[in-house]
Amino acid sequence: MRIKKVITAFGLVGALAVTGCTTSLNEPLLVFPEVAAKTPLMSVSSIKVNDLRDNKTLAIINGEAAPANPELTKVLTDWLNASIGTSPRGRLSMEVNLLNYASYVKQDAMHFTTESVMEWQVQINGPRGYNWNKPYQATINQTGAMAMSKREIEAHLNKMAATLLNRTLKDMEFKGALSQQ
Repeated sequence: MRIKKVITAFGLVGALAVTGCTTSLNEPLLVFPEVAAKTPLMSVSSIKVNDLRDNKTLAIINGEAAPANPELTKVLTDWLNASIGTSPRGRLSMEVNLLNYASYVKQDAMHFTTESVMEWQVQINGPRGYNWNKPYQATINQTGAMAMSKREIEAHLNKMAATLLNRTLKDMEFKGALSQQ
């Protein structure tokens, strides 16, 4: 009888540990990357973001998708326009095609493993059919005890966006594409 009580107690504690160590995402993740110091791109007249992802979720936890953020394209467009100075007299337009943007989390009873991936393709369009494009990608891998929090997932998403913007603006090929006539 005593053994049965001990087994039952361990079962309840184990169930609490498993359910207490999972991240529940009932609301869309919020993406608000920090605005970088405004970089002027005088040859660019406009910036547009296109979300080309098949799966619009920003996190998949143990195979279960979090709700999509319907404001993602607007938020990223506003962020890019706040981070990049454009000119109404610019001869080029810039499109950022979002190809992948999500955190993939595997949570076990007492630890998690995650890989967050962001990939975008920058496209520069100009007069007389000029077109240049290049993909950029950033990843973050993390393991930890217990559960990965919603705040940590959002931090990954924001950090990857800032990293990709920084890589794009410093890329010599990108700078060359902006100077094409």
